[in-house]
Amino acid sequence: TDPYAAPKKPKPAAAGPAPDVPAVKISGPGRYPIVQSSIVFHSNETVWGDSWAVWWQMPSGTPQYTGIGNWTQLVGHLGTVPNGSLRAIYISGHGGDGGVATKDPTTWLVATTITPAQAAVIRQKLRPDGVVVLLSCGQASGAGVALAGGGTAPYSYASRTRELARTLGVPVIANVGKVSSGNKGAGDWYRFNP
Repeated sequence: TDPYAAPKKPKPAAAGPAPDVPAVKISGPGRYPIVQSSIVFHSNETVWGDSWAVWWQMPSGTPQYTGIGNWTQLVGHLGTVPNGSLRAIYISGHGGDGGVATKDPTTWLVATTITPAQAAVIRQKLRPDGVVVLLSCGQASGAGVALAGGGTAPYSYASRTRELARTLGVPVIANVGKVSSGNKGAGDWYRFNP
């Protein structure tokens, strides 16, 4: 070791949502489980490796759809799913604005782009204890905090994720940090209730 070298600064830990954004920490860093009776959607901005990693971990028979570019496509795939049958709807892709990014920023899978009718379909397909899980980076982070795995949140994604939960009328689960290999979160997982 070099006695004249500047000491290395420790990386700041990822912080959760700001105190004004109610959320419940449900688990620490690691994989969020993909459960039976669920469905998986990958946005058209998801890297191939993430969709493959999710496929490898999901229970046999779990439907998985790729190339989702908007809520209309996602809800269209839910058409044949029986009402009240899903434990979870997983949405994978790059994090963005309290949801999941698509190639077209005007159709991101976020609270401001979903219609009330589309939100109602999602509620109908989930069981009473069902959730929507965002497999996307940093969507539970507060403004200006360091993201686990690197980077800083430019604003409170957590407040926008809470808005998504309210708009959908169901709990939304998101990670504070980077999410890679499909469902491996570098930070804590939080539940945002409607």
